[in-house]
Amino acid sequence: MQTVPAVQQWKDRDGRGPGVPGPWVPASRPRVVVAARDAPLLGELAALLSGELAGERARERAGEVARERAGEAGPAAPARFQAPAGPAQPGDIELRLEPLVDAGLTAGQLAEAYRLTAGPVLTITAPAVAGLYYGTRTLLQLLRSGTAPTGTITDWPAFEQRGVMVDVGRKYFSPEWLKRLIENMGWLKLNHLHLHLNDNVGVGLECASHPEIVSEKHLSYADLDGILAVAATHHVTVVPEFDTPSHAAAILARRPELAITDRHGTVEKDKLNVANAAARTLAADVVLEWADRFPGPYFHLGGDEFFAAPWEPAGHQDPLRYPGLAAWARAETGNPGSTAVDGYTLYLNQLSALLRSTGKRARVWNDHVHPGARGVPLDPDVDLECWIRWNAGFPGARDFHRAGHRLVNRNGDHLYFVLSSDSVPPTTGRKSAEGVYELWRPRLFMGAAGGLLDDELDASVPVAGAVMSIWCDYPDALTEAEVADQTLDWFRSLSQQLWGSPKPCGTFAEFSTLFPAVGTAPR
Repeated sequence: MQTVPAVQQWKDRDGRGPGVPGPWVPASRPRVVVAARDAPLLGELAALLSGELAGERARERAGEVARERAGEAGPAAPARFQAPAGPAQPGDIELRLEPLVDAGLTAGQLAEAYRLTAGPVLTITAPAVAGLYYGTRTLLQLLRSGTAPTGTITDWPAFEQRGVMVDVGRKYFSPEWLKRLIENMGWLKLNHLHLHLNDNVGVGLECASHPEIVSEKHLSYADLDGILAVAATHHVTVVPEFDTPSHAAAILARRPELAITDRHGTVEKDKLNVANAAARTLAADVVLEWADRFPGPYFHLGGDEFFAAPWEPAGHQDPLRYPGLAAWARAETGNPGSTAVDGYTLYLNQLSALLRSTGKRARVWNDHVHPGARGVPLDPDVDLECWIRWNAGFPGARDFHRAGHRLVNRNGDHLYFVLSSDSVPPTTGRKSAEGVYELWRPRLFMGAAGGLLDDELDASVPVAGAVMSIWCDYPDALTEAEVADQTLDWFRSLSQQLWGSPKPCGTFAEFSTLFPAVGTAPR
């Protein structure tokens, strides 16, 4: 049996050879044991695993009852499992916080690595709680499939950030839906949830400093606190995004005086005029307020699609399109040659500095970042989420790395699940679970649409990881239940690619045969 994702190393998995202990045989009610010294750190995880083991047993019994007594009620709720401190007994599970001194891993890998050793007691050892949590996911998947753990599994991720983005600015997703998403992410060892909190259609999260911009249907802070609690349990970092200066139509519908005006006097109702001090104050207010609500180290500032794409009219691409923004840049820099692009970059740099003062790191989409160009450079401490390279005249991921930016792969030609007006997301081809498994690789960054400029970086260029995006261009195209159903296989393919272990199968069709046994996260 293979887990999803597959493990990196499984020695003596068949229990053969001198000195290899036989399969671990779980007790009828296996205890989860931790050392007294580790109890403050591991008590929650031990309790979680105990409850999950009980739930899995109840699920097995429910299946047996259903087969024997079709139509009758299921079994009574199982007794609660305890998580005692003290010596482990045969058939127990022991969680240990200890170094993996002989694993030969980097510090980043060790943060989520673990070792699972079978014997009379099933022992999971890791240097950090996150690694122990992932070890419990492996154990539960093995037990669910009927595989008795044997030998030694040593496992670690190839990439630090393994994530999913959800567009909650354009489509309302219920708190319970998001919690279940997080549980399934943890089950598959995905660890970053990016919430795209605003777009032209709406602003999807409470905001006390500017309640006028928030959509009628939105996540409250009480909702958010519940979501973040589940994320902490399942070791998922939640990254908020306040996307400006473009995609701001929902904000500007309530604050029209903050919209930018082009050189012809046309008011652009979806772009924030960041030359306006009041607009910058609004953005800073929201960023600081939301940053305070999220415990993770990252905050996404958006920044995409403010300037014209190559196929837009020549007039839209005119460098003098926003004279007010250029004038503000000249005033800020004292450079008479400063441009609107400099004004845009200054705005992002100011927000990045604001976030840095709170201990958080900014990230932006890569659209309008031009390393080496004359003018104001983007702060190199800002992470770049690389989703596209418009054409050969635009910089690629390697250029961003040379400029000092940390890279996250958001390949728009492979990792975009889009709710569209004219079709459902495909099940084959580049943008599909099959495509993620068979065609995409974590170091393969998108170039021009269709892959004409795809840029696959070698191992000498650090890549933090990758995130797939659920974009709600047409929010009503799918229900949230349909989104959950259709993205689950994407998550499975993504988890395998980013965990970076040897692929268990050559094709997605073969890989998908593992899914029924692995299933979804325990409830």
